[in-house]
Amino acid sequence: LCDVFEARNIALVALDRRTREVLAYVGNADYFAEDDEGSIDMARAPRQPGSSFKPLVYAALFANSKYTPKSFIADLPLKIGNARPK
Repeated sequence: LCDVFEARNIALVALDRRTREVLAYVGNADYFAEDDEGSIDMARAPRQPGSSFKPLVYAALFANSKYTPKSFIADLPLKIGNARPK
């Protein structure tokens, strides 16, 4: 499946929510792949949150403003005081 989607350095950890038992642990799609840095355990590797953080930001926006999931939010340059985050 990883070859079909050209996925590299992916991980999976499956837990039993009741017992907290680890049911499956895959640290990388191919641990021995030398060309794709396979020997990295991606389940434990520190990473930036990336897009996984977006639902939390949008949920806070919807809960505390006039915006709804149907609102259009333009992705334009922003200025806060003298700062211009990108």
